[in-house]
Amino acid sequence: MVKASFPEIDYVFWFKNYSWEGFSSMNGMISTMKNWKFISEDVTQYNITNIIQNKIEEYLKDQSNELLFDIFKLIQTWGGKSSGNHTRKMVENWNEINESFIFKSNAEKYKEFINQIINKNEISSFYNMTNKSIIKGIEKNKNYSIKIKGLSYSFVPKHICFWSGKGDRTKGFPILDDVIAKIIYKVEKAEKIDYKSFINDMNNFSGKLENDTNGKIKLSPTQIEMGIFAFTGNYWDTKKTATIDLKKKFRIESDDKKIAELIASQNNFTVKEKINTQKRNKRKKQTIIQVSKIDCIKNTAGKLFLSEKLINNNKKIKNRTNINYPIIIKNVKYFEYIGDTNIISILDND
Repeated sequence: MVKASFPEIDYVFWFKNYSWEGFSSMNGMISTMKNWKFISEDVTQYNITNIIQNKIEEYLKDQSNELLFDIFKLIQTWGGKSSGNHTRKMVENWNEINESFIFKSNAEKYKEFINQIINKNEISSFYNMTNKSIIKGIEKNKNYSIKIKGLSYSFVPKHICFWSGKGDRTKGFPILDDVIAKIIYKVEKAEKIDYKSFINDMNNFSGKLENDTNGKIKLSPTQIEMGIFAFTGNYWDTKKTATIDLKKKFRIESDDKKIAELIASQNNFTVKEKINTQKRNKRKKQTIIQVSKIDCIKNTAGKLFLSEKLINNNKKIKNRTNINYPIIIKNVKYFEYIGDTNIISILDND
């Protein structure tokens, strides 16, 4: 089990500076959803959170299927563009029966999911929606599933958050996503963290904060999660969270910059990517293309030209060849090779 390690930041300060507005990911998704005619033109980055809350409060009074569908689309929009085409497929197939998942439509499964949350079975609802069988003492009937294909591990907690808070994001369950996974658990993906353990870790840390400060700091688990999100958003772009690639300009100046720099130095997400890139480049350099001497010539400027026959028989060479200006020698067309000549090995046929 991955252990939680909470950064020593000013949680009260960052919670007070939490803002969901201004994130390009959400703005991009709002535009996309409007283009697909899935949400109203009135929805903006500034009012989407309140619209979701108002609609959930309305649904709890009058459980309309149409209203439930609207809420699903709005929460997906709020979550950002990473859900993109998955959201489109889920919405377009909303009322279709999916034989792969116990002959229920997305509409039916989402309603069951929501009913479980409303009935205070939030953690079970997560495992049922993500189709996990037995996790941390919670047993799930293997013949029962409400999984919606395309609703990801890191998006399910967003729905649980809003619904468990009866629309109020600040009063719902905290959200487990990739950002939180990187900061608290030092892993890159939320899928590597057990949801029930995450909820327990957040509850325990909330109590620890209160005890350590003799009751001066009272933040709910969700308020702590929001504080972490505000902290990371100030120092990193979302996809670069916890890497050495901090933003060049910070919206808020704070002493917690030192903590951000410490987190960056302790994690190796960016370093791993650099290592992988180096390995890929090394493999590319080792790919040597052998060319017969009769299929290549060099001009007086030292440029390498390859025969039309060779080019047509080798995709790697063809993609690195200028085919617009051939030279013709003894009725054979030769084209300039503009790739890395170090990977070309010319065979001596003599």
